Amino acid sequence: MKPLENKIKFIYFDLGGVFFNWDNYFQNVAKEFKFDRHQIMNFFKKHDERLTKGLVSPQAFWEIYQKDAGIKNTDGFDFLDNWVEDFMPLLPMHKFAETLIKRYQVGVISNIYKGMYPLYLTKGKIPKIAFSEIVLSCEIGLQKPDTEIYQFAQSKIPYSGNEILFIDDVKSYIDSAKSFGWQTFQFETKHVDKSIAEIKHLLS
Repeated sequence: MKPLENKIKFIYFDLGGVFFNWDNYFQNVAKEFKFDRHQIMNFFKKHDERLTKGLVSPQAFWEIYQKDAGIKNTDGFDFLDNWVEDFMPLLPMHKFAETLIKRYQVGVISNIYKGMYPLYLTKGKIPKIAFSEIVLSCEIGLQKPDTEIYQFAQSKIPYSGNEILFIDDVKSYIDSAKSFGWQTFQFETKHVDKSIAEIKHLLS
């Protein structure tokens, strides 16, 4: 992989899959209420877009699922907090981002649900660094890989095209950003050290 030809001035990061591994989502709630995790995962997929665009809150989704699955006695259960607890922080990437912010302006573009971002910070799922711009799907009603979200993100900073590097773990999100003229890197969640080394090489 060759170093990037054009000088990067701004780096946009994805969150899930880059700063934390979220593969085991809904593991805790399934265990708590003794149901098949894949059952809620399949139900979630039907509501994902509305959640991502902020049209439905995680708590509202949980209430809909409870009725559908016949789950009772959930008073006082914090579904969102429990959900975020499933995510495992990728600490080497946190430390690497802390070094990058000394050389670049950095930001976030995330498909995310209402109320999650503050929990990411308080629970240490993402690094506590001064992001210059934070673009959250649930706040603006746009989601990756739609090009409109990249257009919105670019409008928020004084850079464009190949001055921007976008780091994400999902190929379709990478491809969409690339078609918008950004430089990109596909992060491998299960090979964190390898991905960090490759990003260092690209930026060398």
